[in-house]
Order: sequence, then C-alpha cells, then structure tokens
Amino acid sequence: MKSKFVVIAALTLSLAACSKEEAPAPAASSSSVPAAASAAVAPSAPAPAEDEPPSGPVTYKWAETLNPADIPDEALNGDANGRRWEAQSVVIEPGYREGWEINFYEKKLETPTGFVTGSQFIKVHLPEEPKKGAKLKKEMKYGDGFFQIKSPERNGLTSWNASNAYYIEFTAWDVKPYDEKGPSSQVAGTAAGKVYVAYKGAGSFKNSGLWGTFKDATVRYRGKPSWLKK
Repeated sequence: MKSKFVVIAALTLSLAACSKEEAPAPAASSSSVPAAASAAVAPSAPAPAEDEPPSGPVTYKWAETLNPADIPDEALNGDANGRRWEAQSVVIEPGYREGWEINFYEKKLETPTGFVTGSQFIKVHLPEEPKKGAKLKKEMKYGDGFFQIKSPERNGLTSWNASNAYYIEFTAWDVKPYDEKGPSSQVAGTAAGKVYVAYKGAGSFKNSGLWGTFKDATVRYRGKPSWLKK
C-alpha cells in the first residue's frame, strides 16, 4: 500500500507542475528526420496580390517615331501609365469582323482556345495577314486597337482608345488554314517575332506601351474566319 501511495503522490505533483501557464519545453526529439526536412514543410510567404505591379523599374522607352533597332531582345514588358507590366500571353487570331489581330495579355492563357479575363492587354488590328518576315508598321494616329489598362482615376480596368503607333515583325509563322470540317474553335499554330507599341498620353493617362520579343505565340481560330463567310 505504501508504494502505491508514493506513485499516486508523484503523479499528482507532476500534473500540478504542468498546470502552470507555461508548459515545460518538450524533450529533444529522437527522430532520425533531419532538421532541414522539417523546415521544408513550413508554410511559404503569401504570393503578392494580383494588382501589384511586377517588381523592377520601368525600362520601356516611349517614342512617337519608332525605331525597330531600339527594340530590346528581352521578354515582353512595358509601361502602363507609369507602372511596369509584363505580357505573359500572345494570342493571334482573325478579327471579329475582318482581318487579323494580335493581343498581348498580362495574364497567362489557360487553354489554347480559352479567354483571358481581368487582365491588362493591348489589342492591335493588323493591316494584312501575318507571315514569316512580315514587318508591319503604323505611324502615330488614332484607332486600330486599344489598351485595356488599369484606370488612373478609379479601381478596375478601362479600354483606353488613343493615338498609337506600332512596329511588329514576324520572325516565324507556322500556321495552318482553318479546317471547315473541324470544330469551330481550332489551334492553328504558333508564331514568333518582336514588337514595339506606343500609346500617346493625354489627360490623366501617361505615355504607355510595350516592347520586346515573343515566341510560341498562340495562333488560333475561334469560329470561321470572316473571309470564309463571304
């Protein structure tokens, strides 16, 4: 009986000691898992909000008169009303009414024939069908596209229509014709090239644009092209 009483008393004292606000530090683990492996499962820092501009300074140089030699051999990036932006997707497709258009999206294209929503982008209506070696140039004037850009006056995006100029050179064009026996939306191929786009600021908008090179641009049809409907 005396030995049982000693064990119970010891257990009572142990529980009382652990009832304090600060529990005793745990004993060192005898696990064979290295400490580095335990650290690897720690939660990572939260990703930056989507509306934050990409890191780095605005290096895009705006010019009303375009010089193709000034286009740097680097990934597409530019100036969106004083904020750096980077084009993650290039999509080339027939225009809704006629001709072709090229779109430079700030977000990635999730599927080859899908849509990109909630993204800054520049849309350019092309004066002719693209092909390898084509050099398309437009002097500063109104029309032929727009800049979907963050509004400088309110939250959200706005379609900025202003005087603009561009130079687009296609260094690769691997595209097949529309298959009238296939599905309505079709992947046509890929393209590569370099581009310079300049939008002339006015009012609350500053000079903005885009420059750089692109490869593996998605060329697609979303429905029968206008020239096959005639």
